[in-house]
Amino acid sequence: MVDELTQESFQTGKAIVTVSVDLITAIAEACKRSEEKNPGMSAEQKETLLGKVVDKVVSNYKETHGSLKDFNKEGKDVTSIDVNDERTAEILKKACKKSHIPVDMREVTRADGSVTHTAFCEVKSIDQVASLLKMASEQVLEEQKEMTKTLVLYDEHDQAIISADFVNNGEINMDEVEKMADKSVRFEIKDHKDEVLESGSIAPNAKEEIKEAARKHNPKKDKTLSERIKDKKEQSQKKQKDTEEVEVTDRMIEGLLLTMIHEGPRVIADPDNYQARANIMWAGMMAHNNSCGVGRTQDWTSHNIEHELSALYDCAHGAGLAVVMPAVFTYTLEHNVMRFAQAAVRVWGCQMDFTDPKRTAREGIEALRNFLISIGMPKNFAELGAKEEDIEKLAHICCYGDVNTGTVEGFATLDQKDVENIYKLMVF
Repeated sequence: MVDELTQESFQTGKAIVTVSVDLITAIAEACKRSEEKNPGMSAEQKETLLGKVVDKVVSNYKETHGSLKDFNKEGKDVTSIDVNDERTAEILKKACKKSHIPVDMREVTRADGSVTHTAFCEVKSIDQVASLLKMASEQVLEEQKEMTKTLVLYDEHDQAIISADFVNNGEINMDEVEKMADKSVRFEIKDHKDEVLESGSIAPNAKEEIKEAARKHNPKKDKTLSERIKDKKEQSQKKQKDTEEVEVTDRMIEGLLLTMIHEGPRVIADPDNYQARANIMWAGMMAHNNSCGVGRTQDWTSHNIEHELSALYDCAHGAGLAVVMPAVFTYTLEHNVMRFAQAAVRVWGCQMDFTDPKRTAREGIEALRNFLISIGMPKNFAELGAKEEDIEKLAHICCYGDVNTGTVEGFATLDQKDVENIYKLMVF
């Protein structure tokens, strides 16, 4: 993956370097293990240890991928760092902000429904990456300290006979607990401030009792695969629900489209028509200042797919979109048929077929395509200068380039095969 992105960076003149492991958590865990082996470390010793771990990580990175400066062509580089949990992502984002490093944090959904977070950071040197990792790791270590609990078993003389630190209940050696249960009369679970969170008497089923007591204080409850998939489906349904009942926004978009349908041919016929050009500029401003996105989830799938055409064939973005958008709309039609049917009726004047809304939706998409052709926009791959034999390459870069991890996210989630099929719709 790194090699593919790096190769692409030379083609585009933009440096892209990927660090595709959860480095921050790994660094923190390494420091934590060293601290456990050497109890009583001073704050200065811990700071030195953290610095050494980060230096080792960065040194290995340099050996594997070279210094960022080796790739630098524009005075900055873009580094993608993946972190597995939301809190660590937040910490990394704050560290970037504190270091005045531009960062774009995005959620990426894996095939199993689980979510990872990717920070897309602009850095100027490998040293800046090291500083960023160190700062974020310090915060993670601090939070781990706050999440750490201690299980203590007491004997009949109220003397502690077992004291074990843990974050998740799975870190407790339950075999050792069971072994010492006969010598114990009670247990306590304390937080990092030594305050008692849970206590109880040692019962015959001490192992299960203590395990359940500790589980209550896990920082994050573990979920099964089916539970994660269910959560993802619910999120998707909520996302769709959030885009309903946006009549004002819909009518505004439809009004702007009708304006373009009216003014576009006027400008083609008379390029010096100031009034028509002014209306087009006003419509463009409304479309680009996010007024048309109020209250609904936006979809930029067409733009993502088109960017690869502009990058490879140097065609204008708008020209590429004239070919891409009808293809994307056709391919994703069934995601929300009535959305396309509504545009067909309100914008393009199609007659609503209540027995077959798909037919109405397709008529609307075809009307859009014909309008674009009528004002001189390209209609297919050939007119863009694109080549059918490049489709697989285009789709792969689209799905795996930038910060994508195999899919293009919008109203519909598209994988590489989906994107290939969309490009194929543009050939003829």
